[in-house]
Amino acid sequence: KIRGEEWVLGFLSGANVYSSKAGHSGMVSHSTDPAGLIAEVKKFCDREPSNSLLNAAGSVYFRFQKDNR
Repeated sequence: KIRGEEWVLGFLSGANVYSSKAGHSGMVSHSTDPAGLIAEVKKFCDREPSNSLLNAAGSVYFRFQKDNR
């Protein structure tokens, strides 16, 4: 569980770096803390248990990006 949470936070952090280098402004997840991010990924996993952790983290990232969160 802890390793998965660490992976999710690292993934989201890396996605922010990549996104900023690709010309996108703003950091996704500026509206919450690490516990809030993990909670969002857990909600996704609860709704779609057959999906992968990668898809869950990516979905949360793109939703936050779309909503400018």
